[in-house]
Amino acid sequence: MVDSRVRVSVEAVGQVDSLPVELEPGQGALLGRAPEIAAATEPGIAVERQVIAVPAVSANHALVWVRDDRLHVRDLGSRNGTWVRVPPHGTVELAAGDAQLRLAAAARGSDAEDLPEPARYRNATDFGEAIARAVREWFQRHHMPAQIRLA
Repeated sequence: MVDSRVRVSVEAVGQVDSLPVELEPGQGALLGRAPEIAAATEPGIAVERQVIAVPAVSANHALVWVRDDRLHVRDLGSRNGTWVRVPPHGTVELAAGDAQLRLAAAARGSDAEDLPEPARYRNATDFGEAIARAVREWFQRHHMPAQIRLA
């Protein structure tokens, strides 16, 4: 039996763990901070809400669905964009198979590449340490000695 499911790993700025989404042909997921199904439908596709509770993610950020052995991704006018991570030497065709999406983040190779990575935190109690870690790693990547301390 052939597995027709497509696995999509969804990441967002500030999110610690990626959100795994599995779709079969005829299924879709509306990704967003407060997704409303009426905001994004696709004929012949059963769409389910996938909440990503991150401030940088738009309420209705992106719609992903599988049809005709293809994964389709539609940005819904999000303010911070939707990026598809293509495997090394890959081609952006989005044929059926595993995929990784990044919501609300600049694409690699842009001017944002020289900035610290966005802080990844679980809740407000580890937010400060997450910021310090992101900045510390940025200095290390640039071979600059620095001490980052939280007050």
